[in-house]
Amino acid sequence: MMCMGFVLVFACVCASFLPLSSFAQVAPTPSSSDCQKNGCLISWTTDPMYQYQLQVEDSGTFTDAGTKGSFVEISPLFDLWECRNVTVRILVFDGASISTTGVATNIPVKSSLSAPPTPQTPSLNVLGSDRIEVSATTTDLSSSMHWIDSYTFHIQKAAGGAIVSHTVLRTFPGDAASSTISFTFSGLDDNTRYDVWVSASSCAGVSESSMDSVKTSLNIIIDDGSNDPLYLYWHLNVTGVPLVPDAFSTDLFFAAVSTLLSDNSFSVPRTDMGVASFEVFQNIQLVMLAQFNVTVGSADAIGATLQDISFPPCASDLTRKLKEFSSSQFRDICVSFESFDKGALNKLTDNQQPTSSPSTANWKLPTIISGAAVGGIILVGIIVYLIVQVARENKSNRVEGMDKIDLDIELSQATLY
Repeated sequence: MMCMGFVLVFACVCASFLPLSSFAQVAPTPSSSDCQKNGCLISWTTDPMYQYQLQVEDSGTFTDAGTKGSFVEISPLFDLWECRNVTVRILVFDGASISTTGVATNIPVKSSLSAPPTPQTPSLNVLGSDRIEVSATTTDLSSSMHWIDSYTFHIQKAAGGAIVSHTVLRTFPGDAASSTISFTFSGLDDNTRYDVWVSASSCAGVSESSMDSVKTSLNIIIDDGSNDPLYLYWHLNVTGVPLVPDAFSTDLFFAAVSTLLSDNSFSVPRTDMGVASFEVFQNIQLVMLAQFNVTVGSADAIGATLQDISFPPCASDLTRKLKEFSSSQFRDICVSFESFDKGALNKLTDNQQPTSSPSTANWKLPTIISGAAVGGIILVGIIVYLIVQVARENKSNRVEGMDKIDLDIELSQATLY
């Protein structure tokens, strides 16, 4: 027991002689009860075993302020602006070396004003029929050393209506030397008078400028011809569907095209589409010329879109949409984009509905029909001839029968005599 007691006492005595630098000193938190733009007294608690150095943040860099001690009077040279924070920290020295660096602390600089400096009446610049540039100027910022956090720009139609506001935040130190800040309102109505004013905000409150009014310019549209009507002709081939009369629905076909064009931001209703020509080859291939009523400005883009929605021919957006409309009719359809061209000629005359027309590729069908007609005529002639012959034979048989009856009568009479 005595031996254990001796060890414990020895350990305590040795610990009492350890250097103080072995224990890290926590840096104190600086504070100020009266921080103003003309001077700011910063103080903190101290330990006589250590030395303390105050540092002030200036443009992103911490700089020593005053000498080592327990308090420092910061001069205005450190940009002590009213309504801004001054950022400080404490360095703790153990002898000649830094023992601890304190955490940065924000200390607000009090305002000597009851409201921020008032902006002047805004300067207005009409930039067009729908835009107004507004510039806010506050002239005495540098002399007052009062920091304005933000400007809010307000606009309202002079005839009344909703107030539209936009707030612009200021950054330090970039905006400290600038007394003017601007903002542009856009999306305004043309030939309309607007009231505009600006308000400034700081820790002291809000101040508001006088109102000014300006009228936007008249929006004059110069017609470049892009809205002039134009006809777009689409040459395409269709296969994989029954092409007998009334089996192919152009209404469903153009409804699918109109839907896909709408999905690509083009408004071409079904009524502005039609068939200019429609040829069927052997009931397995359809060659169609479709016409679209469009404008000069949209024709090329719509033509390119028609090419996109019909490729690849058998698995395109168009074929998928057609199958959605009628899976039975368009199950195996393929649509091949051939070309498109433009013109001012309306080709939708009397041939707006699908019709079959003869061509060198379908000569067999008319030939078969003609041959059938001729064969029918010959067959009818043969039937008539046979009927006539049968009639004649029947008549001859009746005459021979009557002659036989007369002969029998004569023989009978002859016997009587």
